[in-house]
Amino acid sequence: SKNTPSDFILEAYDIDEKGSLKFEGNQNIKTIDKKFNNYQEKYKGQNICNLYCNGTGYEEQIKKGETISYDDDNVIGYLCLGSASFNLGRLAYFNGRGFYLTKENYIKKLPLFCTKVFPQNLWYQKDVIFASSDMGDKYTKNNNLAKYALIYTCLSQINHCISFKASNGKCYLNELCFDSDTLASNQLSNYNLDFEEQNLIQIWNLIIELAKNTKNYNPNYNLMDIWMY
Repeated sequence: SKNTPSDFILEAYDIDEKGSLKFEGNQNIKTIDKKFNNYQEKYKGQNICNLYCNGTGYEEQIKKGETISYDDDNVIGYLCLGSASFNLGRLAYFNGRGFYLTKENYIKKLPLFCTKVFPQNLWYQKDVIFASSDMGDKYTKNNNLAKYALIYTCLSQINHCISFKASNGKCYLNELCFDSDTLASNQLSNYNLDFEEQNLIQIWNLIIELAKNTKNYNPNYNLMDIWMY
C-alpha cells in the first residue's frame, strides 16, 4: 500500500534491578525492501559429490540432502543467509537454502556472514534489527571491511568450515582459517594490519602452536576448531 509507513517509532522499556520500568528511549524501526538472501549467487558446478554438512560442519550421515552438492576445486564453502537455516560449512548444507563460496567470490561474501552473526546485546535490538540487501553492493566499496570480515570469520567459533575426511574417502580441507598456507592466510598477507590486528594474529598463532601439541591434533587437516582438542 502507498500509505504504509517506511518506519515505526516504538517506545522501549526495560525492568531494572528494583523491578521498576526503565524507559530506554524511542526506537526507530525501519522497513526493508529487499531480502538479505538476494545476495546469494547461483553456481553450476562440475563435480557432484552427494555429500552434505550439518550444523556442526561435519558430514550429515542421516538426513537426505535437498540440494545439489559440488566439491569442485574452486568451492571452499557453503553459506546460508536465512535466519532459520543460517550456516557456514565446508560442503553444501543438507537442506540447501544457501550458495557456494568459491575462490573467486569469498572475499566479497564473507561480510555477509559477519552481518548475520553480529551480536545484538540489547533485547529491544534482537529480532528487531534485520539484514537486508537494500544497499546493494555498496558494502564492497569499503576496502577495510573485507579485511575485518576475513579476520572475524577465521577466528569465529560460529564458522563451521572444518577439515574432515568424508565417507567417500576424500579429505576436505578448511581454507577459511589462519593455518599455514591456507587461502585465508595467503589473503591476509595482502592486507596492512594495524597494531591491534597484529596482536590478535600473534595470539592466534600461539594458540595454534599449543593446539598442535595436543594428542588429538591431526597434521593432515588445517586447524580451525581448536576448541575440539
